[in-house]
Amino acid sequence: MWIKMSPTLKQLEILKAVVTTGSISQAARLVGLSQPTLSQQIAKMEKSLDTQLFVRGRSSVFHLTAPGEYWYQFAVDILDRHASAEIFHETHFKQDRIQLRFSSPYALRLWFFNKVAELAVSDPKIGGLEFVGSRNSSDVLDMLSMHQINCGVVNEAFLTGRNSNLHVTRVFSDRTVWLVPEAIPHEVIQTVINTCKAPEEPNYVALKRYVDLGTLAPWRDHTQGWFRSHLPLAMPFFRCPENVGAARLVAEGLATAHVPLSLTIRLPQELRSRVRMYEIDGARFNVSFVAPKHYQSIPAFVAFQKRLCEDVRSEFEGERQLADLKRVSMTDPCATAVGPAIVSAAE
Repeated sequence: MWIKMSPTLKQLEILKAVVTTGSISQAARLVGLSQPTLSQQIAKMEKSLDTQLFVRGRSSVFHLTAPGEYWYQFAVDILDRHASAEIFHETHFKQDRIQLRFSSPYALRLWFFNKVAELAVSDPKIGGLEFVGSRNSSDVLDMLSMHQINCGVVNEAFLTGRNSNLHVTRVFSDRTVWLVPEAIPHEVIQTVINTCKAPEEPNYVALKRYVDLGTLAPWRDHTQGWFRSHLPLAMPFFRCPENVGAARLVAEGLATAHVPLSLTIRLPQELRSRVRMYEIDGARFNVSFVAPKHYQSIPAFVAFQKRLCEDVRSEFEGERQLADLKRVSMTDPCATAVGPAIVSAAE
């Protein structure tokens, strides 16, 4: 006799991951399964419920059916309750120390990695620390949503519509700078900005190309507008989803790029010595520490959070003031500013 089975907690996690990421491949990476295995679990869930949960549209876009929407909301509720129950158990019944699971985009890791580790080992109430890799702020928020981590650092621009269950603490305000190969003389840069024309000399060909960081860079539109106004002959020849990768292309003399100031002042010396930073009317954005709201009920976690944010904020302000930022005068009409572009925060 066939016995109808209810969806498992893992299947509910998979359903939530597919809806959260909007992609089978990204959902599989998020929950640590292969794509075929994940698809099989979805099929098993649909079979056990005797209903279709997704409708596949064009370009592999998934849409929830009415039953799918119901079970998605159920999954969100159950997984949130499960996470809250674990926290309650840790704080009321366990004698063990809290376990931290932390993630941040690579560029921000340069500021937080060591400090998180130092604070974790110095606090006897913290029993362990796991660093979880992520490519960008969106990945960090996805993992928080899936309860795979319990704290992280993100660019606040990514928090829009996603911070209802998160406690957000702003750490510092950042902005983009123009990164140029050190081999190009400052006088050439000044001439380029004043004339809006890239020089013909082969050694300065990098000024004809810039790095496009893609849609995951909140300042992308501002960058495109800046190059159209100040260096219209420069084309987005390279596309790279990582700020550090963009910095490496600049260091190799292949292009210029807009990257966060926080990244440039923490670049490894072998890269830092081969690039030059220029202060521009760059995009501005905020960097914040994020964690589920219910973690604010754990005194040891709150103390760790407060100390981490204060220490990193202090370090950033100190190093920002010492940053070797060059300036170019922009008096020519073609070099008028493109206007302030603050990446607003829902953070």
